[in-house]
Amino acid sequence: MKEKIEQLEYAKDAVMACLKSANCSVDFKGIVYWAGVVERLRREIIEAI
Repeated sequence: MKEKIEQLEYAKDAVMACLKSANCSVDFKGIVYWAGVVERLRREIIEAI
């Protein structure tokens, strides 16, 4: 569970970094990917609780 929470934090930070930084080199597909990872991990954590 701790590992999933750490992965979730990393994915959330990746999305926020892309949204906040004008110099971010990740395109929209990258943001969609990380947002999908966030949603998947949230779902897995909720199911585990």
